[in-house]
Amino acid sequence: MPSGARYAAHPPVPGLRVVLDDVEPTVPRIGEEVVLRGRVVNGTGTQQRVGHVSVEASWSLLTTRGGLAEWFTAEVGSGTEWLLGVDAVGPVVAAGSEVPFTVRVPGSTLGGLTEDRAVLGLEIHAHDQEDGLPGLVTTAASTLRTVLAVDRGEEVETPLGASWLVPLTLPPDPDLTADDDELWRAAWERATGEGSPARTWLEAFPSSGATWVVDPALLTPVRPDGLTAVAPEEGEPTEGEPTEGDVTDDGPTEEEPTEGEPTEGEPTEGTT
Repeated sequence: MPSGARYAAHPPVPGLRVVLDDVEPTVPRIGEEVVLRGRVVNGTGTQQRVGHVSVEASWSLLTTRGGLAEWFTAEVGSGTEWLLGVDAVGPVVAAGSEVPFTVRVPGSTLGGLTEDRAVLGLEIHAHDQEDGLPGLVTTAASTLRTVLAVDRGEEVETPLGASWLVPLTLPPDPDLTADDDELWRAAWERATGEGSPARTWLEAFPSSGATWVVDPALLTPVRPDGLTAVAPEEGEPTEGEPTEGDVTDDGPTEEEPTEGEPTEGEPTEGTT
């Protein structure tokens, strides 16, 4: 790319952030247009000049887990030499505010990829207005590093689906089975009432695409008198069952004679 198409390098501005909100389609096929939408958020205490947002990629594909991990830890701006698209924003972002951006990557831009499935390392830069032309930089006012997965294969008739299973269970609160009615009601109010974690999750995420695995105990509060005693382990005596050596009400001990039976050395009634 000609040197005149480059932005002047700009040191990062602490508090100025690039946020990526949406990629459509999430996994594009080669030759398909890609749209990236997001925001430049000014979390500093002063206004910031932001003229353009550029999306740049690395020529080297990320094909291993180690390569992917290295991409997110490497120095920003060290490997992006492929300009995918630009959007003009700003030119000024007030303190505490944000501006949206939309970068469209034409389908022909990704047409040169040879891999059936590829992962591109992306950097999204927010540039100031020192140079009015979009282009490649080594540093920018703010940079977000991310990836884009691209698929070259044929569309399958029945694609794989992803399910989100969210377990909702009771908290480990012993008062949920307390004998005291006041403690019991207060514990269940904390577990299932307004502001409880379970109710907050259900009300905050009403999406039909989520499957909730709900503990049945959340629907029917348990009372202490409805609990079943745990059976003793095999070999242990139950309550009321005598152990060896204990005296029972119905029988004598080993050393006590029974009625009608003589003790050692004593005759029975009617004998001489």
